[in-house]
Amino acid sequence: MHPSLRLSNLSSLPLAVRRFAVPASRGSFRDLDRLIRTLDELRDDSIFERCLPVFYTSLDPDKIPTESPLNKNALMCAFLSIDVLRNVHNTHKATFKDLWPRLWAWVVFFDTHPELLPEYDRIPMCLELAELIRKLSVDDETKECIWKTSHVRGMVIQAWMLIVKSNDGRSRAFPDFCEVISDMTVSTAIWHLDEILDDADGIQGLVGLLIQSILSLLNTSEISIAPQNINPLRAVLDFLRSLGNKRILSPALQALQAIPIITAVANASLKPTTRDNPYLRQDLFFLCMDALEDMFSSPRAIEVSIGSGLLRCILYGSILPDNRDAHGRDAFIKILKDRLPAATIYRSVLAVIRSELSSYKHITDSYSFKQWSMYDHWIVFERLAGDRLSLLNQLEAGELSLLRACYNTECGAILEKSKLKRCSLCKHVWYCSVDCQRADWRRDNHRGSCRSIILFDILNRDLAHHDLSFMRALLHRDVTERTASVTFHGSVILANAVDPFVTVCDYTKGVLNITLRDMKTARGEDRWKQVNWDEYTARAARSGGKMELHMLILRNEGGDERRVLFPQWSDRPAFHDWVLRCLRREGSNFDGEEEYLKQLVKDIVMVH
Repeated sequence: MHPSLRLSNLSSLPLAVRRFAVPASRGSFRDLDRLIRTLDELRDDSIFERCLPVFYTSLDPDKIPTESPLNKNALMCAFLSIDVLRNVHNTHKATFKDLWPRLWAWVVFFDTHPELLPEYDRIPMCLELAELIRKLSVDDETKECIWKTSHVRGMVIQAWMLIVKSNDGRSRAFPDFCEVISDMTVSTAIWHLDEILDDADGIQGLVGLLIQSILSLLNTSEISIAPQNINPLRAVLDFLRSLGNKRILSPALQALQAIPIITAVANASLKPTTRDNPYLRQDLFFLCMDALEDMFSSPRAIEVSIGSGLLRCILYGSILPDNRDAHGRDAFIKILKDRLPAATIYRSVLAVIRSELSSYKHITDSYSFKQWSMYDHWIVFERLAGDRLSLLNQLEAGELSLLRACYNTECGAILEKSKLKRCSLCKHVWYCSVDCQRADWRRDNHRGSCRSIILFDILNRDLAHHDLSFMRALLHRDVTERTASVTFHGSVILANAVDPFVTVCDYTKGVLNITLRDMKTARGEDRWKQVNWDEYTARAARSGGKMELHMLILRNEGGDERRVLFPQWSDRPAFHDWVLRCLRREGSNFDGEEEYLKQLVKDIVMVH
C-alpha cells in the first residue's frame, strides 16, 4: 500500500474535514456524502489527496456482498468513491496502482448487478470504467496493470458500443474516449481478441463498430477531417492495426464497405489546414495505407479503392517526407511496388485504372513529381498498366480474333470461336463438329474427364469470365512475344523429360517472370491441387506436341498464389518442341536460337 493511503494520515486533516472523514472511513455513508460536499467547496487538491484513505477503505473488496442481507451503506460508499475517483485530476499518481484492483472489483460487481445502483444515477458501469481508465492511465505502471486485467477489454468494448450508438451527450464524449482505445492494444495472446469479439457480438459487430467510429469522426459531406478529430481517428486506426489477424478481419472489412471509407480518410488526411499539425495528418495517412494494404488480398478490394481515390493517395502521398511510422510507410511502398502492379492482370481493375490515370496526368508530368524518391516505381506501374490497357483496348475493339482449338486431339483444328460448339455438360471443351465430339467421347478421352473438369472449374468460379478471358489473351501474347526471356528451371531434367513440361508465367509481382518446369516439379508446387493435371497431361501427350501447358500464377485471396492452367494449341509442334531440341543438343546454350524461335512462332497459328 502506498503511504498516502494509510488511515493514520487522516489525523493531519483540518478539523472541519476530519469530523466527516474519520466516521466515513468506518463505513458511514451519510458522513462520506458530507465529506465529498466539503471537498467540493474547498477545492484544495492537497486536502483531497489526504482524504484518499477514506475512498481506498470504502472500496475494500471484502465489503462486496456475496449473500443477503445486503450492506446498503457499503454499497453506497463504494458507488460514491468510484464516482469521486472518476473525476480526479491532480491526485498523486503513485496511488493509482493500489486503487485500480479495488476499483475494478467493484465495477465488475455493479456491472453484474445494475439494479443495486441508485435509481437517480444508473449510468452503465462500463462507461464509468472507461472514464476511470482514462484518468488512471496517466501513470504508466497503472496503465500496464489495467490492460493485464482479464475482461477489461470486453467492458471497454461495451462502453465503445454505447457511446457510438447513442444520440445524446455520450457521442460528443467519443474523442476523449479514443484515448482509451489508443491504449487498448491487442497482444499475441489469443484471449485478448476472443474477449473483444465476445463483447462486440463477433467479428461483424467489431468491424461495424470500427466503421461507425470512423464515419462519426469524418465530415462525410465534404470528405474532410476537423483538426480535433485527427487524433481520435489515429487511435481507431491504430487499434485496428494492433488487432492483426488479417485473414479474419480483412473479409469482414471488405464486406462492410470499409475500403472506400478508409480510402476517403487517407485522401482527407492529405488536406491540411492552418490549424492542425501536418505531422499528425501524415501519421493518419500512413495508418490508412497500412489498413488498406492488409485488405488488398483480392482484386475487388483494389478495384474499389482505386475507384475511391487510391491513385490520388499514391500521387499526393509522394510529397510527404519520411515518416516515423516505418510500418505504415512500408505498406504505402508495398501498395505501389507490389499490390497495384499485380492487380493489373484483372480486366475489371484495368478498367478503373484507365479512367483514373488520365485524371492525374498534370501531376505525373510535373517537375516536382519527377524528383520523388519513388518516381521510378510509379513509372514501372504506369508502363505496365499502359501495356495491358493497350491489349484490353484491342480486345474491346474486336481487333483480336477469338480463336479456339478442337479438343479432338486427332483433329486440333484452330477456328473462330463462333464456328465451334462446346460440351453442354462441362462447357469447357470445344469441338468443330459432332463427329469430333463423338470420336473424342468414344475413345474415352472426354467421357473419363468431363466430370473432373467440372469439379476443377468450380475452383475458378470466383474469377469473373471477363477476367479469365483477358488473362487468356495476356498469357497468349506474353508467351508468344517474350519467349526469348524464359528462365530454364532444371535444364538437365527438362532435356530428359518424358512428360510434357510447363511454361510458368508468374504475374504475382506485376512484371512477368517466365520459367520452364518439368511436370513433376510443376505438380509438386501446386500444393492446393488447383490444376486438373491428369486431364491436361493426358491430352497434351495425345496431341503430338500441338498442345502445350502454360500456367498462369496470380495473387489469390489472402495473399496466397493462385494457379490457372491454359493449354496452348498450335497447328504444328512449336515452342516446347524447339526447347527440347535445343536442350538435347550437346553443349547447347541457346546462342543464336532466338531469331529462329521468333520466326518459328511467327509462322505458326497458336491459340490458348
